[in-house]
Amino acid sequence: YGEGKDLECLKELVNFYMLNSRVHFHGHVNNVESIWKNNHILILPSLAEGTPLALIEAMVCGRPSIVSDVGGNTELIEDGISGFVVSNSSVKQLDLALENAWQQKGSWGQMGFEARKAVLEKIDFESYKLIYNNAIKN
Repeated sequence: YGEGKDLECLKELVNFYMLNSRVHFHGHVNNVESIWKNNHILILPSLAEGTPLALIEAMVCGRPSIVSDVGGNTELIEDGISGFVVSNSSVKQLDLALENAWQQKGSWGQMGFEARKAVLEKIDFESYKLIYNNAIKN
């Protein structure tokens, strides 16, 4: 989802690795909730990151996530409760987390509920509204 500066490069990589039948680009979407009506889990294997907005959005929409232990991810995701945490960003660790998540697919609904509950308790959305409204005015 999105239309960043790396879109063309990503499309070329998908073509190069012949993943066209498995990778789909949806472009910009105005309604974040519509993303999470069709997608069941966020996979965010970052090497370095702050607290990603995509993670907060997925959690608010009641979706669990698979995240690497960087930035603020583990302040929001409790491994095995509201999602899955990859101890480091190696391919092997991500593969293990993906397999673990798949084995627990039946728990994703409850994990999504826990994710939503956790993010609503931990994020002060009123502060975000103030920052956002002030940025628009300026």
